[in-house]
Amino acid sequence: MWCALAMLLAVAGAAQARPTTPAAAADLITDLPGFNASQWPTSWDQYSGYITVDPSHGRKLFYWLQESQDEVNRDNQPLVLWQNGGPGCSSVGGGLMTEQGAFRPTTDGKHVTRNEWSWSTVANMLYTESPAFVGFSYSKTASDNVVGDKRTADDLVAFISGFYERHPQYANRDLFLSGESYGGHYVPNLAAAIVDHNAALRAGLKAGAHIPLKGIATGNAWTVAEIDNLGAAFDWWSHALVSDACLAGIAQTCNLTEVGPLMAASGLPAASGGQFKAVVDMARALVPDAANRGGCNFWQNECSAEMGNVNIYEIYADVCLSSSSSTRRAEGDALLGARRHKSLHHHEAAMLRALGRAGDRADGGIVPSGSSNVPSGSAAGYDPCVDDETAVYLNTPAVQAALHVDTGATINRAWSDCSNTLQYSRQDLLTSMLPVYHKLLAQDGPDALHIYVFSGDVDGIVPVTGTRMWLDRLGLNASSSGNKAWKSWTTAVGQVGGYTTEYVTPTATNFTFVTVRNAGHMVPAAQPSRALEMFQAFLARTVPQ
Repeated sequence: MWCALAMLLAVAGAAQARPTTPAAAADLITDLPGFNASQWPTSWDQYSGYITVDPSHGRKLFYWLQESQDEVNRDNQPLVLWQNGGPGCSSVGGGLMTEQGAFRPTTDGKHVTRNEWSWSTVANMLYTESPAFVGFSYSKTASDNVVGDKRTADDLVAFISGFYERHPQYANRDLFLSGESYGGHYVPNLAAAIVDHNAALRAGLKAGAHIPLKGIATGNAWTVAEIDNLGAAFDWWSHALVSDACLAGIAQTCNLTEVGPLMAASGLPAASGGQFKAVVDMARALVPDAANRGGCNFWQNECSAEMGNVNIYEIYADVCLSSSSSTRRAEGDALLGARRHKSLHHHEAAMLRALGRAGDRADGGIVPSGSSNVPSGSAAGYDPCVDDETAVYLNTPAVQAALHVDTGATINRAWSDCSNTLQYSRQDLLTSMLPVYHKLLAQDGPDALHIYVFSGDVDGIVPVTGTRMWLDRLGLNASSSGNKAWKSWTTAVGQVGGYTTEYVTPTATNFTFVTVRNAGHMVPAAQPSRALEMFQAFLARTVPQ
């Protein structure tokens, strides 16, 4: 048997053969269409397939593992699980194919080309499409499309345990969780579920293997509904996308506790203090009579008209100009995601529709043959239509065969970046994650965690302004040691990469906030080199310098 496994590894033309399991050998990607290994200076392996998380329901999650490209150190490097948001958007189509994976699709969607800033240059990167019905993941129980944060986290604990059984060489590696957007729920909730899993093991309350979680990193993370929503409106105003009256109208007439950012209701709840109250008071002072001009829907329409056709994910980047629109990504997560799933909300507010259209335009449709996907004057490597190219690639039958996709289970739906069938809990979308962070901050001793919150500073959907507000609400004090309270960090080429704040915590768990300058909602896509430098610092349990 081991001879057969060695032959399979040799066919991959990848890394030195190492002990593995028959199931892992079956998942080895040996002939990926459009993949040219000569683009990479080192050899490395990829695996993809399914891990069963609920045998009784036939619920399986699709995964794709890109092992580290560092041939010397890979066996000692950590395993990092990445999760995109939505809820219901693909980590394979998002993180792997368009952000920090080993490659990105070419403009025709037929090949992949090396991403020199891939996070797999320094870590073993694991991507899974979660929950079931996202991407290639599925369940044989139709009602499993109704889901929320708890089952998503529980399924991922089962997934990690199943992954360790299939790839036992990772069972004792340091594990880090990372993600963006509604990953602001996925990642902390999974971390808390792992904490509970490990505690139950120690208490003899369950069987299984310890999960060696060491840290989490969340980017432009949807965390507290009313704060992130107000932060979005304030961000538009502060970047001169909307008028004083728009911000004032929103602050006076919209209930920001609803999935939004702006849902019609009876007015903003009282703000108790801090940056949140300061912004509300400022907005109300700008145009005191804004509420007399109209209600929340009126101001949503006004703001939409003022904002125009901007890329809400990266406000200074161009949109994808295409001949047809395909709504897939909506990676504004709880903001744009609600418009796709009517079960998640009661009002189809005008601004929400407008933001949905902005998301469609940003992600665009297939570019006509012969057209350039890159707008004139854009930075090298920038491609606003990369999501469409990803869809072309992942819907190619030969690619799906190489990835071991169970087409028998997914034959009734094409792969898409975000699920149109998932019905995610509205209550979970509205639930504050601050209590979960407090639980994680209480971890001490060998269970202490390294917590990173990072934010691209030109995101318009879950922007840095809202993140700073909920960090204030978390109640931690910035470190007074040296200049840890707020300092710039410098990239390898001498430019300011962003800013960092280190916080004082009650335990050995540490907590750091990092901004990435001129990055949007998908930080590794917009600023790949800066994102990699930040990621390396995270793994080293320090801050970028």
